[in-house]
Amino acid sequence: SSSSSSSSSSRSSWASAREELARRIDEVGTRQVDDVRSELRQLRGTCRSVQPIGKWTVRFTVCMLFVDVVFDLQCINTFIKNEDLYFAAVLTVVFVYSTAKEVATGRLQNLVQEMRKSSEAGMFTDALLETLDQERGFEGIVSLLVCSYGLPYAVKTPAQAVAGIFSVLSSCYGVGMYLYQKIDLDGGEDLPEEHEKNEEELSSSALLGVM
Repeated sequence: SSSSSSSSSSRSSWASAREELARRIDEVGTRQVDDVRSELRQLRGTCRSVQPIGKWTVRFTVCMLFVDVVFDLQCINTFIKNEDLYFAAVLTVVFVYSTAKEVATGRLQNLVQEMRKSSEAGMFTDALLETLDQERGFEGIVSLLVCSYGLPYAVKTPAQAVAGIFSVLSSCYGVGMYLYQKIDLDGGEDLPEEHEKNEEELSSSALLGVM
């Protein structure tokens, strides 16, 4: 009788100790997650303390889009003149598709209005950002690949060479800005959620190990 009571008392003490240890582990994990969240909020707040964009920034950005389009058309002309019809066809299809999509969604017709809204708000509107993504992320990448490979074989005159160089440089700028937007700026939005998930998995693993 005494041995059974001591055994049950021992099991009860062990269970209490285990519950207390699990509670402490959970508290430590929660504090760590809260501290990380607080630091991330402060860091993100600091990163977002930037100056609003001005009207000349908006105009320059849109102007670079049109410059890229002009150079793409020049590249198409160069390929056609030198009978590189495959490269010309690829660029033409991409250009027509991108332009048709902008017209169908109404973004091209409202471009001036979106530029005005962006200048007044101090940041690019969603519609203007979608236009930039379409031109830089789709048309710009295809144009960069095709022109980089095909132009060295198609160029016959100095004027074509100069236009081809500026076309590649323009595409590099557009693609670079697109990657910067998607990786460096938009990529940071998922960091707190991902970190929280990792912390929860570590806390759960530690708790299961103790149990």
